[in-house]
Amino acid sequence: MSRSDAPEGSSSPPPNADAGCVDSEPDAERPPNLAVHPSTACETPGTWSGCVIGCWYLLLLVTCAFLNAAFMLWPLTLLRWGFRLSIRSCRPVFRVLEAQYFAMLSGLLELVGGVTLVVTGDESLHFEPRDHVLLLCNHRSEVDWVFFWSLALRLGVHDRLRVMMKSVIRHAPGVGWTMLLLEYPYINRDWVTDQTRLADVIASYKQVDMGSWLAMFPEGTALYDKTLQKSHEFADKQGDARWDYVLQPRVKGFELCVDKLDPEYVVDLTVAYPELMDGVRPSPIRFVRGQFPTEVHMHVKRYHRSALVKHKEHMDQWLKDRFAEKEERLRCFYDTGAFEGKQCVQEELPLWSSVVPGIAFNLGLCCLALYLLVVYPVATSTWFALCTALSVLQARRFGS
Repeated sequence: MSRSDAPEGSSSPPPNADAGCVDSEPDAERPPNLAVHPSTACETPGTWSGCVIGCWYLLLLVTCAFLNAAFMLWPLTLLRWGFRLSIRSCRPVFRVLEAQYFAMLSGLLELVGGVTLVVTGDESLHFEPRDHVLLLCNHRSEVDWVFFWSLALRLGVHDRLRVMMKSVIRHAPGVGWTMLLLEYPYINRDWVTDQTRLADVIASYKQVDMGSWLAMFPEGTALYDKTLQKSHEFADKQGDARWDYVLQPRVKGFELCVDKLDPEYVVDLTVAYPELMDGVRPSPIRFVRGQFPTEVHMHVKRYHRSALVKHKEHMDQWLKDRFAEKEERLRCFYDTGAFEGKQCVQEELPLWSSVVPGIAFNLGLCCLALYLLVVYPVATSTWFALCTALSVLQARRFGS
C-alpha cells in the first residue's frame, strides 16, 4: 500500500521499521522487513569468476590449516602428550602460527574479497598484552565469527582470539580439526557437559602469562525466522519485550565465562550488514560463490571489570540490558545505514607488518608440502594420512 492509498489517519511504516509495531495495516498486506526477514529471492546469481575466487579462498584456508597442524601442531601435541608437558610450553608457538594464519584469513578477505570493515564506538580502543577479554556479539549469520579477526588484526590481538562454536564444526576438515588442537571452546549445548569443558578450557588459557580473548554468541544460534519465533514465544512466556534484531540471550554460559575468565574487559560487539536492508543475508554458500559482504559494520562498547562488579549478583539482567541496547542500535542502523559513534580503530590493514608475512608464511607451507610430496612421496603421504586419521579420531572422541 502506498502512502497516497492509505486511509486518512493512518501512515505506512518506514522501509525498515518493524512491521509488528504498526497496526493500521492487516498482517497480510504489510511489506516484510527485509533486514529481519531476508530472502534468497533477493540475491543475485553467482558468477563463474566469483565462484573461482570463493572456492580458491576456502580451499586455501582449509589447506593451510591442515598444513599448520601437520607440520607444527601435531608434532608439538604428540610431544606434549608423550612427555606430559604443560600447555604453557606450546602456547607461544601456537600463537605465532595463529598470528600468521588469521592475518592471511583477514587480509585476503579484504584485499581479494573486497570486504570493507567499518568500526565505530564511544572511545578509541587499546588493550594491554596481558588483558583477558570476553567478547559478546549478536549472531546474525553463520559467518559472523570470520570477521572477528578483521577487528582483532587492527587491535593486534589476532594471535589470541578464541571463538566459542558448536561442536559439530570440529569435524570440518582442516579448519575444525586445527581449532580443536588449539583448544577452541566447542560446545554441545548440553549444559551438564559444557560447563565442565568450558571451565577446563578457560583454565588452560589462564595458565599462560599472556592475555586471551574469548568470543561468544550469548544467543546460542543464528537469527532465522524459526529461531526468532521461538525467541518471541520465550519472551511472551517470561513477560519480556519482543525483539526482532536479536534473540533472547542465554545467561548460564555468560555467567560461567565471567566467573572463570575474570576478564579485565567485557567487549560488547554489535555486527550489522548493510546488504540485509536489501534482503541479502551473508551465508557460507555465498562465500563459496565469492559473494562476500561489501561492508561489515561493527559497533564496539567495552566495560571494565570494575563496572561488572556492581552487577555481580544480577549478571542475567546486565546481559539482557546489553541485548536490549543491541536491539535498538540495530533498529537504528537498518533505518539509517550506519551506527552512531566515532571511528575507534585504524581503518587501514596492517599490510606489511601482519598480512604480507602471514600470506608468505602460509604459501611457504604450501610450497614445502608440494616439495616434500615430490621428493619424498611415500613418507610425506604417510605422515599426512596419519595426521588426518589422528584428527578424525580426536574429533570423534571429543567430550568422551
